[in-house]
Amino acid sequence: MRYVGSALRQLGPNLSPPPVHGASPLQALRLIVLPLVFPALLAAMLMVFAVASRELVTSLLLSPAGTQTVAVFIWRQFEQGSVGQGMAMASLTLLTGLVLMLTALALMQRRTCG
Repeated sequence: MRYVGSALRQLGPNLSPPPVHGASPLQALRLIVLPLVFPALLAAMLMVFAVASRELVTSLLLSPAGTQTVAVFIWRQFEQGSVGQGMAMASLTLLTGLVLMLTALALMQRRTCG
């Protein structure tokens, strides 16, 4: 979040003219803010991926018998040949994480803008 927060702080107050020129806040976000913040957003996503990829190893080594995390479930599905179930669960996990990240980003923008 620090990557994206830093990028948003660098944008400055000069983004207030889009509504004056007829652009909606969503258009300003999509056409102006996201392209400017995209490199920082990509770096943040890669850092989250790097940290999250360690979770599987930790869960495999330290989880007690009978306890199954999402990462272990997905891994076991692939190991057992249930690629469809593994991909479905991985897609749902990715989608959930994406929705949570976008919600957090929107809340942070709302808090910093006003």
